Amino acid sequence: MATSKKTKKNKAPDPKKMKADVTERIEVKKLLKDERSHKIAGTLLILISILLFFAFTSYLFTWQEDQSKVFKGAKILLPSHAEPMANLLGTAGAYFSDLFFRSGFGIASYLFCTFFFVVGVNLFAPRKIFSVWRNIRYVIVGLLIISVSASFLFYGHSFPWGGAVGDYENHWLQQVIGKVGTASVLLVALMSYIIWRFNPSFNFMDGKFSSLVKSAKEKGDTFFSEPESGNTGFENSTEHILPIKNIAAGNDEGLQHEFEIIERPEQRIVNPEPIKEPKPRNIVPQLLPESGLQLEVKSVPAEFEKEVQVTSKPRPTQPYDPILDLRNYKFPTIDLLEVHGSEKMRMNWKIIKTRSSTR
Repeated sequence: MATSKKTKKNKAPDPKKMKADVTERIEVKKLLKDERSHKIAGTLLILISILLFFAFTSYLFTWQEDQSKVFKGAKILLPSHAEPMANLLGTAGAYFSDLFFRSGFGIASYLFCTFFFVVGVNLFAPRKIFSVWRNIRYVIVGLLIISVSASFLFYGHSFPWGGAVGDYENHWLQQVIGKVGTASVLLVALMSYIIWRFNPSFNFMDGKFSSLVKSAKEKGDTFFSEPESGNTGFENSTEHILPIKNIAAGNDEGLQHEFEIIERPEQRIVNPEPIKEPKPRNIVPQLLPESGLQLEVKSVPAEFEKEVQVTSKPRPTQPYDPILDLRNYKFPTIDLLEVHGSEKMRMNWKIIKTRSSTR
């Protein structure tokens, strides 16, 4: 018999049983909340702040060499129009530096470097180190005040110290309040910004002022000398009160007291005397004023004191029996009831006796 081999045919897959490939969905909210994205963004912002700082600093020295090339516009950033630049960051550094300085806020553009650095450090670090909103306020106010002040001080200079914004504000202020008014307003605004931003302390003036007052008093200057006593009644009534300036400076001789703490050694008793028991007082016999009789007080004999002493009863060894005293109780006789009791008591007694006899 010939064996026939069966050929297996490949069956076509059922389209109903086929499963589509699972595509991963990227959610924007989870991506923004991811810690890794925060660290990447923080690193980029720190890098941008450092690059801008080097580009701005290089622009201060190379702006004249790159000025003719930068005026061509943003097309110099393209590879076809690329030209060699003297700026440390090349074409991009020269173009963006000129954009921030000439068309922006001038020398105040350095505040953008600090802002990018603060935001980048906060994103990169595990916890917030700087306050972003506080730095935003400092940057906005500083851009306005510093740009106008630089434009007012270096007005007419070829380098854009105040930028286009500073020149516009400076021109408007001088038209409204003049040069003197603009200078006074800018001085107050600049000092207020420094105090608000850095809060400096002016303690260095304290030593100089005190030395000036000492030298003036030694020379006999009437401006720093104290008024003579006896001019007014109020001064005479307050002679014993020290002036406040002398208290603060510590120059008055009345305040220069020396205090010493003296420790006294403790007195130790070497041979303490034994405590003596108080003796009973002897009552002295007195004479009554009216009768003239003499009272004699005798002491209590020792035998009577022993009898008076309370002796403690021993504790019972057996438990307490509540009917112990009732076992030996005897009913009263009829004779006693007839003598001392009433008719009702006699009747009750007869009833009780009959019941007990029946039992």
